[in-house]
Amino acid sequence: MNDERWFSGRSLWGDDFDEQQRAAWFKDEEDAYFELYASNPEYEYEYDAVNTINGFRFLPPGRQFKKALGLGSAYGDEMRPIAERILSAVVVESSDHYEARSDEPFQLEWRKAMPSGDLPLQDSEVDLTVCFGVLHHIPNVSHVIGEIGRVTEAGGYALIREPIVSMGDWRQFRPGLTAHERGIPRGLLTGWVKSAGFEIVKERLCFFPGTKLIARGLRRDPFRDPAMVHLDAALSRLTQVNYRYHPRALWQKARPTSSFLTLRRR
Repeated sequence: MNDERWFSGRSLWGDDFDEQQRAAWFKDEEDAYFELYASNPEYEYEYDAVNTINGFRFLPPGRQFKKALGLGSAYGDEMRPIAERILSAVVVESSDHYEARSDEPFQLEWRKAMPSGDLPLQDSEVDLTVCFGVLHHIPNVSHVIGEIGRVTEAGGYALIREPIVSMGDWRQFRPGLTAHERGIPRGLLTGWVKSAGFEIVKERLCFFPGTKLIARGLRRDPFRDPAMVHLDAALSRLTQVNYRYHPRALWQKARPTSSFLTLRRR
């Protein structure tokens, strides 16, 4: 493997894998997030403020969505901040462990993800897609983004939040991470969404590494507290000139680690 090709951010590790490699990757990741986090009886989704401030508020005011897609959305919690604007939703998940809760605010169904990355939906079936922290668990990211474009109708919207840094050396065990997850280089991510037929309505950089330290010192939640989320966005914007996919020195880590894209399907 040409390590520099991957760690430079010019290419994405796994994006050109063949069918057999994708199947092995899928098997490793299929239940990995559920086993790490969502299987905990005390599991509670914590990014509502992050998603609202960086994404949901840039959707057209008052627009109702007839059918939303939650790609890798677990229990569907990600869509709750705009639940009153969604008539129905489908969650595409790799794991079979998720199920509806008694207080679901809209009609919700689950469909099984496929190792190929093909989405089990018809062309233009949805008018809103949300995909938060999922694509970096998938090998052939460019193909899946193309699939998001295929199933989202013209004039529909997609919100994508993904890490845009390497997340360390994915060839080695990393505590708290699944076996294969790695961030998607910013330039590749924006290029692929445009190729899939989307225009970028808004990009918000987020998850500056120092935000958690500041929030801890102030005894505030970095993801649920709106003031902390706004501070994080400001710090991410100020340090974006220092962006590198795979930092080689400590000072190079002072940069935003994720991108939040609000997209409109052309």
